[in-house]
Amino acid sequence: MTQKMLKIETVVGPTRINQLIEPPGPIMVGRRPSHPIHLSGSDQVSRDHAMLSHETHNGSPQWLLTDTGSRHGTRLNGIAIEPHQGYPIRHGDLIDMAPWVFQVIDQGDSATRVQTISENEDSSSVVHTLKPTATPSVISQRLQLLLDLAHRMQEAPDEPALAEAVVDAAVEGSGFANIALLGPPGSDGTVSVLAHRGDILSNQDKPRLSQSLIRQAAQGSVASMVRPANRVRGKTPVDFAKSIADLAIDEALCAPIMLGGAPAGYLYLDNRQDQRGQTLQGAGDFVVGLTQLAAMSWANLRRLDLERRFGLVQADLAAAAEARNWVLPGRREQFGPLTILSESRAGRTLGGDFVDMIRLSPNRFAITVGDVSGKGVAASVLTTTAQGFLYASLAAHHDLARAVRELNAYVHPRRNDYTFLTLWAGVIDLETKTLTYVDAGHGYAWRSRPGQDVTRLCESGDIPIGLENETAYAAAVIDFLPGDQIFVVTDGLVEQPGCEKEGEPQREFSAARVIQVLQSSRIAVKDPVFDLFQRVVQFAGQSGLADDASAVWVSWT
Repeated sequence: MTQKMLKIETVVGPTRINQLIEPPGPIMVGRRPSHPIHLSGSDQVSRDHAMLSHETHNGSPQWLLTDTGSRHGTRLNGIAIEPHQGYPIRHGDLIDMAPWVFQVIDQGDSATRVQTISENEDSSSVVHTLKPTATPSVISQRLQLLLDLAHRMQEAPDEPALAEAVVDAAVEGSGFANIALLGPPGSDGTVSVLAHRGDILSNQDKPRLSQSLIRQAAQGSVASMVRPANRVRGKTPVDFAKSIADLAIDEALCAPIMLGGAPAGYLYLDNRQDQRGQTLQGAGDFVVGLTQLAAMSWANLRRLDLERRFGLVQADLAAAAEARNWVLPGRREQFGPLTILSESRAGRTLGGDFVDMIRLSPNRFAITVGDVSGKGVAASVLTTTAQGFLYASLAAHHDLARAVRELNAYVHPRRNDYTFLTLWAGVIDLETKTLTYVDAGHGYAWRSRPGQDVTRLCESGDIPIGLENETAYAAAVIDFLPGDQIFVVTDGLVEQPGCEKEGEPQREFSAARVIQVLQSSRIAVKDPVFDLFQRVVQFAGQSGLADDASAVWVSWT
């Protein structure tokens, strides 16, 4: 499968970022110095602000942008994205993490590009912000043109059609002969041409456009450049660019199309030799109105496109989640005198937890509970792989410690630097009345016995699966008698934060509260797993949990 590489470039921001993002990812963005995209110097950016992850959608590789719960949020093409949801990104997208705005560059993109040039002129004398000069009568004359354009742009099915409509309106309403709708400039000094009229691309050497003009327009206003009529071409002083003179440009305008406080593109207009004097009165005012109208239509198209992209991903995730549920056990299982209740909820559509029940023989029953680091598709893939691998190993030889060692040997060479798996696995033998278990970095399992305190099942504690190539996972063996109960949960329940209260520190649900549920199950609670989730939801103050969460309760009645 071909992997997709993109580049993230600064459009606006305190520092220049020109970062190639390569699979497999994930690539973290934020103030933390260890992040591949390190944004320092602004408190508006969170330490762990966002994440770029590489995944496959319908057989095609793609990158997803996820806001990881940043304080001030992330915008994609001017639209605020929901935290902890992956949004596909593509060439030309603008990512806003104020005060930075980045453009997504696909170096394989085939869009027409032209070179910008850096002039030597004194910009203060040649390039200036255009102020409204049109009279009310001129504004009135152009109102109908803008209204007609609004209707055409509203019906535009995509950005290329919108670009053509904007350029057509600019030709009719400004009087400039050469017009182009441009994308943001890249670090190589080129800009993509989305639509154009006139001599913009007529010469074989691809005429270059004014970098100074675009740079001035990037400040949010229309910028203009005029070559005074009394200056002779070829004898232009240093305060007007020789390269502009060589192109025979007499006058030019450049207006930004602003989305979410950043320029998503530019409307560039110029007149060259023998074209001067065609510009209509109030052209600058008209261009201001035109670009504002274009920005609204562009934002609407991008919002619809973003919703469509996200909708396709969500549909695939929902289908994957449904398939994932097929391999989970039933909520209630019965194995002789053993009653087993289990539940698993995803922090997102796809979860990184798994629970499984395996009947090894008429008297032996295995329980496995795993938690993969991270969330989403990547975590879910490893979850399903680990669950299936353990099932096959235990079914083949019934040796718990060996199965865990084999799983570790399989996962370690295939994981990335950010991925590991915590695991608790146990085998109950009804004939010998024993529980054999392995705890690989999990830590949240307890046994309850009538008349005794709850004890934690961590005697065999070792590191999570995948961190080291060779780990000698060993099993612990304890008594498991009639009347005993086991409770195993994942950290999504223990570490669930409570609803914030002003003036109080953030709290977690805690292992102590889990133990309280286990203790109360001996009195009146018929479904301890249901009761646990109900208490966690009440503690969180919302139905959606912050992380994947699973629980298994086993009782020998």
